[in-house]
Amino acid sequence: MLFRSELHCHVEGTVRPETVVELVRRSGRPLPVEDPRELYRYDSLDSFLAIFWLVQEAIATPDDWARVAYESLVDGAAHGLRYREMFFTPARHLAAGQRLDGIVAGLTRGIEAAERDAPVRCFLVAAMDKAYGAAAGLELVEEVVALRRAGKAERVIGIGADSTELGVDHRIFQPAYALAAA
Repeated sequence: MLFRSELHCHVEGTVRPETVVELVRRSGRPLPVEDPRELYRYDSLDSFLAIFWLVQEAIATPDDWARVAYESLVDGAAHGLRYREMFFTPARHLAAGQRLDGIVAGLTRGIEAAERDAPVRCFLVAAMDKAYGAAAGLELVEEVVALRRAGKAERVIGIGADSTELGVDHRIFQPAYALAAA
């Protein structure tokens, strides 16, 4: 078997179809398709983002974060994954009232459980959602820095930026990247 590393993988994009169905139904939202396997068939960035946002909205608790991280890593390990830098994009979750420390704690629990059960290693990249703007991106980086200083985000090793590309002046995120670099 070949072993592989993934340096840019979004946890929200790796949730098992069955888990998506369970989480979406629990949230009371309708699924856009009958067959959950169809969720992961898209033909453009925008159609991908529609499903990505649906999955994001369904991940509502630290336990949900732990579950999706765990399942993603053990599923990947079964196919040769040995190392992953896993992105997570918390802006929608934070806007809905989740706390970053709970998100990171849940992800960390799931990662640590997967590392105990499978030959895999994983670190996290916190991604700014460009649709929320530069101020929200800077606030995310400030929170990540505070969590790292408090010893509560050791697995977060980087900052990224996600969402739509068209019409976005990436230079407005420079203060957030400068803080992350510092």
